[in-house]
Amino acid sequence: MLNIARVWSDDGMEGRVVHGRLARIQRHPHSVYLFMHEVASFFGFVCGGSIVNQRVILTAAHCFETVTNKWNITATVGSTHMDKGHKFSVNSIKVHPKYDTFKVRNDIALAGLDKPIVFGLKTKRIVLARQRRSEGMAILAGWGVVKEFPCHRNSKYLHEVPVPFMSRESCKKIYEQMNKGTFCGGKMRATSHPSVGDSGSPLVVKNYIQIGLVSYKNNHISRSMIIYTDVPYFYDWITENAKSVYCKKNYDLPNLNNTSSYDVTL
Repeated sequence: MLNIARVWSDDGMEGRVVHGRLARIQRHPHSVYLFMHEVASFFGFVCGGSIVNQRVILTAAHCFETVTNKWNITATVGSTHMDKGHKFSVNSIKVHPKYDTFKVRNDIALAGLDKPIVFGLKTKRIVLARQRRSEGMAILAGWGVVKEFPCHRNSKYLHEVPVPFMSRESCKKIYEQMNKGTFCGGKMRATSHPSVGDSGSPLVVKNYIQIGLVSYKNNHISRSMIIYTDVPYFYDWITENAKSVYCKKNYDLPNLNNTSSYDVTL
């Protein structure tokens, strides 16, 4: 069973390509399919990610909320098909220490792989944006559901969708309460947009530059307007921690009450 990385049914907020077009891996060689599977059950869910270096993946923190050492996490790269490409085991996780599960603050994490990715035409590292762009067009690609109503329809293939993004000032006219280190993108009534299973997927502009990653949306406001974690805002944290994750082998996850952190050794 493929499930969303996160659903908040109480207030309509959910971590979030519906009606997107099939993508070519050469256009998204940095894209990563993450599958989290609980060993003792059939339960599992999907997230997206991007390649930071040969052994480190960038994704959303909420993708790892329920993960313990009893979970298997695999990362697939180099193919638009979820069951093809090159597969790796995730053996370390670094979640931002100030991630807040309830207010979805600092929704960013790094995952370390058991062996290095070999770069080529279909596998390349992402370029991390250093400076925030106020507005423009970007592309988002993910393995999330391609149809939401009346029932979710999952896709085995990578889909892409163009996404207009805007300044925080414009976002605040729609989302009055926005966390630091976030921005929004999409249209209020767009038919093509990120959805269930696209959490953590990279929002990319020209020259493979990643400006954001999918965090969540509020269905009470719009089903197609997405809140993204701002990559430039977290640039220093990403680059500093990618070095340690490269060589580490443990889960470094925050307490869900956001009071302390703990390690789970694999």
